[in-house]
Amino acid sequence: MVQSIAMQQSPRTPLTLYRFLLKCVRKLPEETQKHYKHHVKQAYASHCDETDPQRIQQIIDRAIQDAEWLMKKVLNKKQTLDQCRCLSY
Repeated sequence: MVQSIAMQQSPRTPLTLYRFLLKCVRKLPEETQKHYKHHVKQAYASHCDETDPQRIQQIIDRAIQDAEWLMKKVLNKKQTLDQCRCLSY
């Protein structure tokens, strides 16, 4: 069974989450990296004043879920494209 992103590198603080998400962005296709990098920075800036530990944990958990969904979507799309390329030869 494939380990989830959270199981591989469990970010526990907002700063480690920020770094983790930027690393995930670098794994995306180049044409989408700028968009998602901007999104990560904006989300961090909009939540940087959050002080409630429970709310911070909710934000971290949701961000990890969203990153997992995005990475699966991109990887599945890439695999599908690779399969189509193989079939066309």
